[in-house]
Amino acid sequence: MMSSQLLVSILIPTFQQEEFIQACVDSVSNQKFDFDIEILVGDDCSMDRTSEIVQKLAQIDPRIHLYKWASNEGGLKNINKLLTRASGKYIAILEGDDYWLNLEHLAKSVQYLESHPDCIFTAANYLHLSEAGLNRLQKLNTKSNKVLRYWHLALGNFIQMGTIVYHRIYYPKIPEPYFGLSLGDYPLILSLLSKGAGVYLPHDAMAYRIHSAGVWSGQPSKIQAEKTIEVLSQLIKQEVDPLNKVLLSSYKSKLELQIDLRMNWKRLFGLGIYTALFCCRKIIIRFP
Repeated sequence: MMSSQLLVSILIPTFQQEEFIQACVDSVSNQKFDFDIEILVGDDCSMDRTSEIVQKLAQIDPRIHLYKWASNEGGLKNINKLLTRASGKYIAILEGDDYWLNLEHLAKSVQYLESHPDCIFTAANYLHLSEAGLNRLQKLNTKSNKVLRYWHLALGNFIQMGTIVYHRIYYPKIPEPYFGLSLGDYPLILSLLSKGAGVYLPHDAMAYRIHSAGVWSGQPSKIQAEKTIEVLSQLIKQEVDPLNKVLLSSYKSKLELQIDLRMNWKRLFGLGIYTALFCCRKIIIRFP
């Protein structure tokens, strides 16, 4: 049996998600484990019934705490406000339009972290779920735990933030320079990996909804690439490790060539590095 101390704070940022929020919160409330948790929901000034639905759920489950912000703060500031109110040893962040599939996801993640104190975070597989109901499994080709290093993710993100459980001491709040970024989970994951290794667990953890109102999934692929390039440019400026700069720059070159086929030596050099390292990553961690 694990300690009854408050081990995990689950943060649920939400905005205008009355259609999805109950499935999200229920998927957390129904998890099977033997430790204490808190569920912190931050409503970013929704005009629909999102808060009303969460309030009703909180009346049934006292672990649920609703925070209604007076003005729309944006996703990262919403998460940051919840982080400042979190008390758990570990943090999980689940967007209000997604939900956990595996009732033992939290237990498996915490069990691994408790038995491997040097591990910064755990991640796991996730499903793509479209409005039409179709889905495809998004996962590493692995039946065992896989260690994740910074360079694996510097070549492109294949992790969904909603599957991650991490030590709060390594990321107690979001750095202010990140607030202006259009993509939040990728910098957060890289920041965690800059402090040590993560581990990818082989279970199916989460359903990631792809719908027209999704902050990220609702964007065309070209816009997603442009926003990722913008984020990479900021990360490259802030990065102090020379190797990490090269890795991030090579990924940026690859995305630039995707949306603009004009060649120059910097892009070709970056693409060459990216291609070589991506092939290594595919072999080492069996990325599909």
